[in-house]
Amino acid sequence: MNVFVKLVWFFAGRPKKHFMVRIWQNERKIWDTEFRQFNLRQIKEGIRREYDRLNEHLLRLKAQDESDDKAADTKDQIQGCEADVEKMKKQLDALENELVGEHQDSIRNQLAALNEVQAMLKSYIKKL
Repeated sequence: MNVFVKLVWFFAGRPKKHFMVRIWQNERKIWDTEFRQFNLRQIKEGIRREYDRLNEHLLRLKAQDESDDKAADTKDQIQGCEADVEKMKKQLDALENELVGEHQDSIRNQLAALNEVQAMLKSYIKKL
């Protein structure tokens, strides 16, 4: 009889153990996604600072160009700076879209989905 009880406990506990492992795996996915979110925010902040610096430099160049009539070199610098500012603007928009965009792959939506799965797993384990 003792062996029978052990076998029943072993097989009855397996689904619960399985879903406990799934909860731990899901928790680690949440940690990884939060780490990725932190890193993307750091990158975005660095690009934003560089964007602000270049934008200020561009404004100074335009003011200098208006005061200087013979500044052909300044016009070339303005064109190059405008291209860099536009490129950084696109990078900032892409990072913002990846962080909080409405598409399915945004980090905000991934975290919401993982937290929802976590809650579903916990409620299912309580039923077992």
